[in-house]
Amino acid sequence: MLTSGIGNRCRGRLSRSFGDLSTVNLTPQVQALFQSNAGIMLDLTLSSSLYQDSARTTPVTASGQPIGSVTDLSPNGKNASSTGGSRPLWNSLGYGTFDGFDDYMQTAAIDFTATDAVTVVASVRKLSDSSAAIIDELGPVYSSGGGRFGLFGPSSASPSFGAGAMGNIAAAAVYNNVAAAAPVTSVLCQEAKISTDLLSLRMNGVQVASSVADLGTGNFSSQALNIGARNGGAYAFFNGRISRLLVIGRLLTTTERKTAERWAAQPVGIVIP
Repeated sequence: MLTSGIGNRCRGRLSRSFGDLSTVNLTPQVQALFQSNAGIMLDLTLSSSLYQDSARTTPVTASGQPIGSVTDLSPNGKNASSTGGSRPLWNSLGYGTFDGFDDYMQTAAIDFTATDAVTVVASVRKLSDSSAAIIDELGPVYSSGGGRFGLFGPSSASPSFGAGAMGNIAAAAVYNNVAAAAPVTSVLCQEAKISTDLLSLRMNGVQVASSVADLGTGNFSSQALNIGARNGGAYAFFNGRISRLLVIGRLLTTTERKTAERWAAQPVGIVIP
C-alpha cells in the first residue's frame, strides 16, 4: 500500500540565505556519517572534484565542459564516470546537466551485502515528466533482482518522484502531485530497510510517500550504482540537473538525516526545516 504526503507543504521554503547554515561547510559532517558504511558522496557543484574524462586526466574548469568523472568524497573511493557523448555537462552555477537523451554516470560495484538498510539524499532539478527516469539505481533494474534500490524522477510519465527497493520482493513509494511537477527543484531523501519493510520518500524535509509492502528478505547487493539512467545508459534517462548525491548503507538518525539533507540543499536554495 502506498501513502502520499500532502500538497504544497513539501515544497520547502526558498531563500537567498541560509542563516547560520549559509557559511557552514557541512561536507566534513556528512563525510563523518559513513563510519565503515558502503556508499558514495558526490558533489557536482565543485569543479575541483570533476574531470572531463573517465581517466581523470583533464580537470573541469569552465561551464559547458563534459563531466567524465566525479570524485567520490566518501571514504570508499567509488568515483562515478561516463565516456564519449554520454557525459553530462557542468555548469558553474553548481550542477551537472543530464540531457534526458543519453547522459549517464556509473560507479564500479559498491558492496552493500553487509546491510539491508540504505539512505539516499539528492538535490535535483527535474525538467521533464514525459517518461520514467532514473536519478540513481543500484544494479540494472531495481525490481528485477534481489537487493536493489532506486530513486526516480519522475517514477512514470506523470508529475511524480518515486523510490523503490527490493530484498527478494519489490515495492515502491510514489509521490504523484502537482508539487512534484516539472520543472521543479527538490531535495529528495529515500530511506529503505528490507527486514522491517520500511520504504519512504521525503521531499524538501517532509515525508511525502511511503510503502508498507513486503520487501522480502536478505541484504542489498554488490553492483554498480547508475546515475541519470538505467543500467549503464540503457534507457530511462534523467532530464534535469543534479547538484549533490549521497548514498549510504544504513538508516540515519533524524539529526544525521537533516545534516545530509541540508548539505544537499545548500547549493539549490532550499531550506530544510
